[in-house]
Amino acid sequence: MNFSHFTKRSIQSALMFFTTLMLWIALSTLILLRNILDHIEDIGGVVEDELDALNPSLKTSVVAPMYGTLTMHRMR
Repeated sequence: MNFSHFTKRSIQSALMFFTTLMLWIALSTLILLRNILDHIEDIGGVVEDELDALNPSLKTSVVAPMYGTLTMHRMR
């Protein structure tokens, strides 16, 4: 039996496992961040509607700059 062959195979398998694990973690993080931004965007819409009901001039001065910053991160 060739010890070097088994060592190379085990190192290769470990690298494949950790690479797959890191890609899975990165993808999960991106999905989680996207969901968080969706919720923030929904909350911004609710706040915008409430401010518009109270005073329409507040919408352009308070919510519009904040809402534009949040939606810049994610284009539909």
